[in-house]
Amino acid sequence: MTDRETIGERPDVVVLGGGVTAGMLAAVLARHGVRTLLLAEHDSTPPGRGVNTLPFSSFFSELIAARYDVPEIAALGRADRMRGDVSARSGGQRTIGFAAHTRRHGYDPGLSAQFNLPSEHGESLLYRPDVDAWMRQVARRRGAVVRTDLRPVEVAAHTDAVEVTLDDEQRVLARCLVDTRGDDAVGRALGSTRRSPSERSGPALLTARVSGMPGFESFARPLPGAPHWSEGVLHHVGEGSWVGITHFGGVPNAPGTGDVADVTWGRSDGLGGSTWSDLLHQVRDLPLVRAQLGRARPLRVESSGSSCWVSSRRTADRILSLDQAAFSGDPMFARDLTTSTELVYTAAADLLSAFRDRDFRARRFDYLDRLQLGMARAQHRSACAVADASTDPALYSMLSRVWLLGTMFAALTVKRVLKLHGAPAVEHALNELRSDPEYGTSYPVLPEYRHLWESTLRECELYGAGAVSGRRAAARISGLLESSPIVPPVFDFADPDDRVYALRFRKRLLMMRWADGQAPEGVRRLLLSYGLQGAGKAT
Repeated sequence: MTDRETIGERPDVVVLGGGVTAGMLAAVLARHGVRTLLLAEHDSTPPGRGVNTLPFSSFFSELIAARYDVPEIAALGRADRMRGDVSARSGGQRTIGFAAHTRRHGYDPGLSAQFNLPSEHGESLLYRPDVDAWMRQVARRRGAVVRTDLRPVEVAAHTDAVEVTLDDEQRVLARCLVDTRGDDAVGRALGSTRRSPSERSGPALLTARVSGMPGFESFARPLPGAPHWSEGVLHHVGEGSWVGITHFGGVPNAPGTGDVADVTWGRSDGLGGSTWSDLLHQVRDLPLVRAQLGRARPLRVESSGSSCWVSSRRTADRILSLDQAAFSGDPMFARDLTTSTELVYTAAADLLSAFRDRDFRARRFDYLDRLQLGMARAQHRSACAVADASTDPALYSMLSRVWLLGTMFAALTVKRVLKLHGAPAVEHALNELRSDPEYGTSYPVLPEYRHLWESTLRECELYGAGAVSGRRAAARISGLLESSPIVPPVFDFADPDDRVYALRFRKRLLMMRWADGQAPEGVRRLLLSYGLQGAGKAT
């Protein structure tokens, strides 16, 4: 081991990765006096991954900014700042659409749904090359050394340091290394391999960035009372596959306008493809999907054999694999950004504590390790449920409604902690954000919702195994939604004919009255804490 170095001072930590996870973490560590070297790469995020924000990820971004005093990070959760401060090519997100298709009927509006996002600051569709580059600049301004021209070729952990040999033959000594991209050299140092989180393989995945993609409103009207399909992420669902389309660059995107979009394609049978032509061939029996995709020109295409995997070993003394280096989970329900913010929030606390104590043994990251393993397992199960339900649009509709309800409760949980920031009660609330790692969340989940989600996944699994019909599984989930005491009655989630969800002022008022008088205590606390427009008093 040698001390020969030419990259400034000897860093305390080396962070690997060019995406938003690495940039956020490097910015937080550098802000708190940790000498940080960020070894990044340009345009590192595959198309279609980590594109759309949700209120949950937006509130978590604000919480990271507040707790770790890096206010720039809050821009990731504010649509009003995204296009002005971060990326002019990023778009606004007003809706999440699910367009159902069958070979017999083609596009079926009666089985489709649109969720019009209730958002305090607006949600965004992130053009990741711009956003990732901006986040690296934030890390640099906060004091991190950022290099985009170097990669590690060898990593070795020693008693007093981790040694990183770079491809220009420099050797860097640091107290700790955090890998967020799945570098081969780190995998060899850990002795880690990738495997499925369970005996079942996840769905195959193809992602692409394209130009000239028209909005689906050019082929099918939006549902009554909903925005254009292209003003958010649209999921075409049917016949055992799903295609997610994200338009960038327009707020709103005018119907019929050709622009840059990301496309994500998954299949329930695990038999994906590797080319754009493969995708067009697979949707040949869904005419409107084929027509929309056929107008686009692929710019970049990537494929993977399975969308879900987990590393067999994620931590060692002085080495930590994080996020996309540790596992890859559900690509369907906007998990990438929610996972990223949740893990950065948790990892930053553990790393700063380790630096204070000068203790970088693997056991210091035991909670984080259990959380990532729990996330991998939970998201794999969710991805398999999506794959199963994609062959029956009615079942898929019910699955998406239960998912939406969960995102609402998750967002309110984080928002409550954010509102308590600076108050004496915040420490207790922050401690609550280190719970339930085996279930794949750091935040507490309402027991009633956990039961509802578990039952929904089970119905999808039974359908996938051929034990029940899709109609029967969908009816059972509808019954669970109908009888659950935590479902606000202003949302007719159990009614398959209720296909558009928009939380306008009147519905907000009715929901708050229900919360104050009839809702279970856990739901009541979350809703009253938030208030009509996010101005409630945290309790």
